[in-house]
Amino acid sequence: MLRHTAATVSKGFGTLRQVFAADKYRGKRVRFAARVRSEKVATCAALWMRVDDEAGQVLAFDNMNKRPVQGTTEWTTYAIVLDVAPEATLIALGILLEGAGTVWLAEPRVETVGAEVATTDIVGENQRRVPADFVGEPTRSAHDPWFIAGSNPEGYAKSMEVDRSRASGGARALRSVAPPRNKEDFGTLMQSFSAGKYRSKRVRFSADVRTLEVTESALWMRVDRRRETIAFDNMGDRPIRGTTPWARQQVVLDVGEDADAVSLGLLVSGKGTALMADPRVEVVGLDVPLTTPIPRPLPPDFSE
Repeated sequence: MLRHTAATVSKGFGTLRQVFAADKYRGKRVRFAARVRSEKVATCAALWMRVDDEAGQVLAFDNMNKRPVQGTTEWTTYAIVLDVAPEATLIALGILLEGAGTVWLAEPRVETVGAEVATTDIVGENQRRVPADFVGEPTRSAHDPWFIAGSNPEGYAKSMEVDRSRASGGARALRSVAPPRNKEDFGTLMQSFSAGKYRSKRVRFSADVRTLEVTESALWMRVDRRRETIAFDNMGDRPIRGTTPWARQQVVLDVGEDADAVSLGLLVSGKGTALMADPRVEVVGLDVPLTTPIPRPLPPDFSE
């Protein structure tokens, strides 16, 4: 039995997780199941599982977003079922606890199942077709590289709008369309792409941002190595709040020589609308200061 306690925490989340090679599961449907018990979980607890490729692209994912464990519950078996694509390299899984409370995990198991078992995958088609490199300007193709993710993607919507307060007119908008479920509720308009040509370089993600009655908004960028986060900034020390005019915002991180993927975007936490125009990713000199990189360790391999 594993126990994850956050009795004094009122916001944010923690997770117990493991990461292991996808080798023997490639081309198969996989179920991660475990028994879970909860006590006074204020926001939610949930099993989660993610399948990644070599570039760090998320191929399949589920975190029980639509069926969270809340309050005090007895031992119950939950399951997540995902397809592991032939190009998959890593599988990550675990249990998460958001906000205050206690959650127990027992008898975790990973097993292959037949096609008659339905998947619980919540990754949309836009997330599956991640571009090889950053796409900044609006595209007229059938595939829009910008997709919505976050703790509650269903609560937010994206659009392209004409904003006459800018000379160029066009802007991407991310707005809340449903009441926030809790104080930490957020949505993000994002892209993920190969670290490729940015390895061993300092990179700046910048965009013009305007907000309308937002609880909180920010640009963010993350650098991953085999799904380990090695650099991250979400403007936590300089968030945008309320209604603001167009202003250039930026995030600057170092991309390691062994980095696999870069993810970035615009987020809205809580209510309101944020507009983004002229997003750019560019290599800069070492004279440009970093913002807030945060290193995180890679967990051990999963053992059945």
